[in-house]
Amino acid sequence: MAHFAHLTNGTVDQVTVIDGSLLISTGGWYNDDGVLQPTDEWVQTSYNTGKGEYKLGKDKIEKAANKIKGTDEDRAARNRKNFAALGHTYDLKKDMFIPPKPPFASWKLNLDTGQWDAPKKMPTDKPQYGWDEDLQAWISKT
Repeated sequence: MAHFAHLTNGTVDQVTVIDGSLLISTGGWYNDDGVLQPTDEWVQTSYNTGKGEYKLGKDKIEKAANKIKGTDEDRAARNRKNFAALGHTYDLKKDMFIPPKPPFASWKLNLDTGQWDAPKKMPTDKPQYGWDEDLQAWISKT
């Protein structure tokens, strides 16, 4: 059993646990309405992956890769940067799940983490900051 994300036009609209061998042998997954959703609409995702890291940590992934049970697809799921969630998109070329972009034109996708980064790092000296796109700066909310 593994987590799989269902994609419609590249956007995650469902995440569920499916027996991967069943998914492959039946050629898809039947939804609640009894409609077969083809295998190519499902992509495996790993619950233990977020911000570009598997829970073992980047430095341990390669060392553990041969010791961790699972298929090549299981290993690929660990490298998809983020656990899939509703509204995320899946980029086939980058093989990663990407959260929705914040409403700021200046933010760029970080290919190492699969997250959107502001042009400047958020300060850590105060508890709450908000991004001001016009000023291109973090503004204290306290």
